[in-house]
Amino acid sequence: MTDESIPEIDHRIYVPLPDSWTAHAKRDSVKEYCHTKSEGEEHFHLLMKGEIYLMHQGEKYCLNCALKQETITTDRLHWKRS
Repeated sequence: MTDESIPEIDHRIYVPLPDSWTAHAKRDSVKEYCHTKSEGEEHFHLLMKGEIYLMHQGEKYCLNCALKQETITTDRLHWKRS
C-alpha cells in the first residue's frame, strides 16, 4: 500500500570529483575515527560498524562531514553548476 501524498525522498549522494575518493562500509568494531571534527567539538567522532564512509589518501570521512565540506552533494545536477 502506498500513499501518493507522501513525497518520495531521494537519498542518493554524488561525488563531484570522484577520481581520488572511494566509498566503504565499515565492517568491524575496531575504533576508527572521522578525519574531521564536528563544529564545536574538540574530538574526532567514531565511525560505527555498518556506517558508510568515504576515504581519500588514507583519511576517512563520515558522510555528514563530507557533505559539510562539499566533498559530496545531494544535488543531482551538480555537474551543470561546475
